[in-house]
Amino acid sequence: METRVVKTPKGTKIRVGVIKNRIEVSRPKGFRIFVKGYDHRVKDFLRTWILEDLATEEDFIIKDTGPRRKGKSTMAIGTALELFPEITTDNIVYTAKEFAKLANYLPISTADHISVIIFDEAGYGMFKQRWYEREQQEVVRLIEVNAAKCLVVFLVAPHNDFINKALQGPTMSKAWLDVGLAQTLGKGWASMWTGRYHMFRVSGFWNPVCAFQFDPIPAGPFWSRYLDKKYQFISEAGKIASRDHAQTSRLERLLIKLE
Repeated sequence: METRVVKTPKGTKIRVGVIKNRIEVSRPKGFRIFVKGYDHRVKDFLRTWILEDLATEEDFIIKDTGPRRKGKSTMAIGTALELFPEITTDNIVYTAKEFAKLANYLPISTADHISVIIFDEAGYGMFKQRWYEREQQEVVRLIEVNAAKCLVVFLVAPHNDFINKALQGPTMSKAWLDVGLAQTLGKGWASMWTGRYHMFRVSGFWNPVCAFQFDPIPAGPFWSRYLDKKYQFISEAGKIASRDHAQTSRLERLLIKLE
């Protein structure tokens, strides 16, 4: 297998295997962007990158996006498990309130223990069109002022635009993993991007690093507990949606009477 050396933003060299030499990951304004497809050793690159930033007392936020039912949660959780095998389903949250509670509870990351939060379905809890909600503002505030806790955070959402604007750009997020390649290469493929800060552009710029493959999470106790937790969230989300609809309907009826 062909191998290649890739460098972390701080210059550390990591050797990876090349699975595919030419994969199109984007086509902005008709300009096609190609990268190489790397093997499982790309996780060594990502782990080294994270640990280097934590060593300089920085946190590390990773956006995990992609179309529905294409494996973005599997990618995020599977990647987190590979990088930090000590995590449990207690590290997975579904709402801004749960995120804030866990962020306050977790200790500062050290060389012996990395504090990890996986915000599954962050597009629901951090939907940017509801930026005014107090819980969302609390999450953004916690991330901004608690960088010294060196948390590693995975934000999982169907699209970058579903995430609160304050967390979208490279000012806050370091890496971006996207499973959109599943539409052309099938499930199990994702692209990796690194953010570049820009003082006049809050969204910054995102540069492609590579494409890579990821495996399904094997069946077992962890996966069973994860599914139970996710289905419970889905049930609660349905109840909240029904309650919100009822409140909206009452408000509309009141406004009609006032007219």
